[in-house]
Amino acid sequence: LETTPPTVMVAKEGIIISDADLTAAVKKALLSDAKFSKLIIDVKAENGIVTLSGTVDTVKDKIDIGALVKSVEGVKEVI
Repeated sequence: LETTPPTVMVAKEGIIISDADLTAAVKKALLSDAKFSKLIIDVKAENGIVTLSGTVDTVKDKIDIGALVKSVEGVKEVI
């Protein structure tokens, strides 16, 4: 039985962030925003690349969520 070690990356300040920690930070940012806290958005992070899936009401909401997620430390790209 093989296990894959968690992926870690170095953020701007030299802090090591695992994929799981980055996923949690993005989810926390989304839940902390009153506009988006009630939406069901799946979040996956791998090596600083965050993949979001779910449904939003408008293109503006999609853009705003992308900007919010990009502001989370450690996020390199949002898909």
